[in-house]
Amino acid sequence: MKRTIARFLTGAALFMAATCLCGCASDEGPTAPVDAAIGVIETRSEKETSRIVFYDREMNEVAQLPLGCATLGNIFYDPLVYEGSLFAIPQGNFKTKDGEAVLQVDLDSLATETHTIRQPAMNDVAASDAHVFTCNTLNYASYINRCRTDDGEVSSVSIEGVYVSKIVWHEGSLYAFGLDLDDDSPMILRYDENLTLRKSIDCSGCAYASSVYRAVADESRIYFCSFDVASRGQIGVLDTKSDTLSSIQLNERGASSISLVDGRLYVAHCDTRQEQGDSVLSVVDLETGSVEERALEHGVDQMTVTDGSIYMLDNWSIHRYDAESMEPAGSKPIEKMPGSYSYLSGLFPVK
Repeated sequence: MKRTIARFLTGAALFMAATCLCGCASDEGPTAPVDAAIGVIETRSEKETSRIVFYDREMNEVAQLPLGCATLGNIFYDPLVYEGSLFAIPQGNFKTKDGEAVLQVDLDSLATETHTIRQPAMNDVAASDAHVFTCNTLNYASYINRCRTDDGEVSSVSIEGVYVSKIVWHEGSLYAFGLDLDDDSPMILRYDENLTLRKSIDCSGCAYASSVYRAVADESRIYFCSFDVASRGQIGVLDTKSDTLSSIQLNERGASSISLVDGRLYVAHCDTRQEQGDSVLSVVDLETGSVEERALEHGVDQMTVTDGSIYMLDNWSIHRYDAESMEPAGSKPIEKMPGSYSYLSGLFPVK
């Protein structure tokens, strides 16, 4: 497990960085994508050239938003959509390593705004009505950062000897999923809006709470999945009223992406660190506990469920399935930006 964490920390160090106060603004006048259902982020790590491509329900391209920033988003972290805005971290040119801001895109107008945190190597973002939160790990300590959206005031707290891999804002609290760097024991830390620690939840012995990079929340529960192979197909469930843990057992291992819509939990099983391999979609009815499965003929880097469809990002393709029947509804290749090397770093719902 320490090797896994070291690999992620090394990746964060290599790609940390990016935008000046206004460096990620659109270079062109934006046009709101009226019919857009999903967006895909394409970026470069050595040039300040990124874009968001918007697609309608049938995966027809309906708009593009060019952005002057590098290393926008990360395939291991789902882009955050909160109250009609996309939040993503432009980590910047990996050679200069100067990224200290969060990009916000209004999905109605495509207007952009940056929130300067002044912390390098930020890897995840959460948002409330009044704040933007981020986390990063440096020199054997993690930092939880808060930026006020009205005046830009920033405050931070440090957590020594802990690697924080994921943060979630839910029901007035910020939840940080962490791992002790000395003994690999997982934990969940609950902070209030002022970054005061209110609860530390010991997750020792719960492999499904280790190396958490994907999570979704609904009502009084947070569902999350681990990249740790020892999780053995378990989906973690945190009851936010009682701060207690439980799990949902699935037949397939390697949960790589998770989405929650209308009482159904969608879980994609795919090793995102391998270019090839079998993939499976599991759908859990949270009321009855029943599980449906479907074998997939492609990988799943990220997944989102919106507008009655399941969308999966696999390398340079989008695959669509009916959210009710799980039957295939088409696929679409994604054309790369002209010029030097680029890659896809995010898939998110617009509606």
